[in-house]
Amino acid sequence: MYHIAEYAFVLRNLLFADGGALKTTDGTTTSLKARFSSIHSFAQISRSEVIFTDFNNHCLRSLDRKTNQTSTYCCNCTNIGHRDGVDALLAHPVSVILDLMNSQQLIISEYYSGSLRTVNTVSKHVSTIYLEISYRLAYLLQDSAKGDIYATFNRGVGFYDYQSNKFCVITGSATFGFLDGELSRLNFNAPRGLAFLSHSTLLVADVNNYRLRVLDLTTNTSSSICSGIKLGLY
Repeated sequence: MYHIAEYAFVLRNLLFADGGALKTTDGTTTSLKARFSSIHSFAQISRSEVIFTDFNNHCLRSLDRKTNQTSTYCCNCTNIGHRDGVDALLAHPVSVILDLMNSQQLIISEYYSGSLRTVNTVSKHVSTIYLEISYRLAYLLQDSAKGDIYATFNRGVGFYDYQSNKFCVITGSATFGFLDGELSRLNFNAPRGLAFLSHSTLLVADVNNYRLRVLDLTTNTSSSICSGIKLGLY
């Protein structure tokens, strides 16, 4: 399961991405909303529309909540590449979020190109705001106060600073592993989802270390909670 959130359109329901399927559940029954190759993330952008990343088909899809019909939202599905414009190409889009600083803009991360891309929700024009192939960008989280975009990448956590147009590494090293303590010394192994516990504390899912990591950006330290065990599922 890649992404789960409260279903904005149905009270007391959850919407979640389960491999190649987008589903809802009320805790008792589960309903299939869409199925594609690999759905990693979604953004609920209106009362009637959910946008989700079709990872292996390199595009964004749209789900109409009222009709349960899906369609291509933007980019040329099944064609991989890096091209801006209304005929844009993507390469393995992972995360999609609605830009809190611009309600007519989506932000996408691409894993293999290390790109942050934006999509205008009216024109469907795609632009690149950051490109660094050495980082395999994964899941996104935006600071509602400053607009900075936090992101996990293959070995750590960083953020895109709108003002300086830079991607700054918060923590992570050149090698995979596990180490808590000072942020400057941490090791991760495929960190993915992240959330704010407070304005200065991040919670990160360190997938291949089977742990949740708490990053305190005030003390510049990390600790682990919910340590798990490998179950041989992957």
